[in-house]
Amino acid sequence: MTKTILIVEDNEASLSLLRDFLEEEGYRVVATGEGVEAIALALEHLPDLVLMDIQLPNISGLVLADFIRGNVNLKNIPIVAVTAYEVREEEQLLTAKCDAIVRKPFSFDELNAVIGKFLTDPRRASLP
Repeated sequence: MTKTILIVEDNEASLSLLRDFLEEEGYRVVATGEGVEAIALALEHLPDLVLMDIQLPNISGLVLADFIRGNVNLKNIPIVAVTAYEVREEEQLLTAKCDAIVRKPFSFDELNAVIGKFLTDPRRASLP
């Protein structure tokens, strides 16, 4: 069964790059550039994984993570923060709310390895 990944990224170039990469890897991708729409998409599609930036229009990624963790239908979905956000005071908050953090700039091998840790897929089982 094809796994669904929700991408929440407000930079159009980054969003397009992530979408193209994940679709090429065989994932179904649902994407948005803002947090409010991400809530609606998450509830509608119940993704297997959420990749999100932290600095988003309307609501922050931290607020979005709180919503996901607080919703009975979404709370078990892994959240991976894909961000350049490096404020030390917020590091503990980010770590507490997300299952993993991938720092920008990243390599696609790194991103694929992190995704593989959360999504059970036999072709990815050998990744670190």
